Amino acid sequence: MNGIYLVLGILLAGSLLTFIANKIAGIIRDIVFLGSVFAATALFLMQINIGDTILLEAGGIQLKWGITNFGYVFALIVLGLGLLGGIYSLPYMKGKERLGYFYMNYLLSLFSMMGILFSQDLISFFFFWEIMTWSSYLIVVFNGTNVQKIGIKYFVFSAIGAYAMLMAIVIIHSLTGTFYWSDLLTGFQNFPHHLQIWIPILFFIGFGVKSAMWPLHVWAPDAYSNAPMSYTQLFSGALSKMGVYGLIIVFVTMVSHLPENFWFREIIGWLGAVTAVAGTLWALVQNDAKRLLAYSSVAQLGYIITGVAVGTELGMLAGIFLAVLHAMFKGTLFMAVGAIERQTGSTDMTVITGLIRKMPWTFIATLISIIALAGIPPLGGFIGKWMLYESLITSNHYLMVVMIFFSSTAAFLYCYKILFGMFLGQEEPEFENVKEAPFWMIVPMLLLSLTQVFLGNFPGYLFKY
Repeated sequence: MNGIYLVLGILLAGSLLTFIANKIAGIIRDIVFLGSVFAATALFLMQINIGDTILLEAGGIQLKWGITNFGYVFALIVLGLGLLGGIYSLPYMKGKERLGYFYMNYLLSLFSMMGILFSQDLISFFFFWEIMTWSSYLIVVFNGTNVQKIGIKYFVFSAIGAYAMLMAIVIIHSLTGTFYWSDLLTGFQNFPHHLQIWIPILFFIGFGVKSAMWPLHVWAPDAYSNAPMSYTQLFSGALSKMGVYGLIIVFVTMVSHLPENFWFREIIGWLGAVTAVAGTLWALVQNDAKRLLAYSSVAQLGYIITGVAVGTELGMLAGIFLAVLHAMFKGTLFMAVGAIERQTGSTDMTVITGLIRKMPWTFIATLISIIALAGIPPLGGFIGKWMLYESLITSNHYLMVVMIFFSSTAAFLYCYKILFGMFLGQEEPEFENVKEAPFWMIVPMLLLSLTQVFLGNFPGYLFKY
């Protein structure tokens, strides 16, 4: 059987079986859940090759699935965070209610994201996109305070993005009679001029929502901070990258072949730079670590989008490299804050202090990730931002360089708030009995941290894809 079917089948079957196993015994549920993620990851690495494609028919419509170079890199992000986040989830979620519901939607999110990356046609892409939206929505409203308001906000923005994408898909099919992304490489330049403008805009709305680009970011801080931290690391680190992946497809298949649409790249680039600055400024004024990281994610996604929008090979490489690094350091940081919340009951940086002796391994993982996030050598954040600066300078976007540099410099300030406020301050008596997080929460954080160190010193390993 084709490896694509196996990967998707295991994740989908695992989702349903996990929900059923929850009614039998918790240990069976956990084995099915983690075993599904591990098996899907192993099969992907062993059986999926770049360029593999399969054709299938559904309801008289020809569909095409496969994996591209870009898709392979993003799939490594999805499955890597999915597996490590799954390991982290077992001790983090222990004792909480409705765990079968949570793990089912966790696996559905992985299933849908892998489906998006395998989809080489618009119908499959949209189908999996909607499953991703619904599964993530159900986890956003899983617990926390004010979930109804937060859920409605996320759902409304997602619906707007979905309708915009669907409209673009209908227009494309009415003009070409095909749903294949690859057909747009040659066919899009023959579209009427006004549609060459509106179709990328419609896709931008859909992808801009998921990538939390300003001004479509409004849902992100509440959703990221309200979802369980074991899922937020996947939400911020992988799910948001589906929007970036979609933007890459639009640039490669449509915009890059239309010199007269240069203005579109400019607008997206400027929106990315504004997103970076705005996210940074919002992060600076937060006192809750979860909300600080949520706004920081918005800012970091701004860097990625700016790199992709530059339109040069170096800019695209910078955007993809930063996307991988962001998944790693933001996944680690959300896990670290989740560990602190589990051990202390709070994420308020004005209350929690002096944890360095109580949670030393969590501190080490946090420190490494903050160095990477702030762009300090020798970690990968420095390399990614240097590539971004160079791509902006060589394409004469000097003001964007200033904006990105300001955002990057200011990022160190809000990172310092986490380090000093939660770890390096004076130890308070109320936290004297705090202990380090469980072993299986520490392991994923340290593995992600070590991977950041590796890519910072051997970035060429990623570029071989």
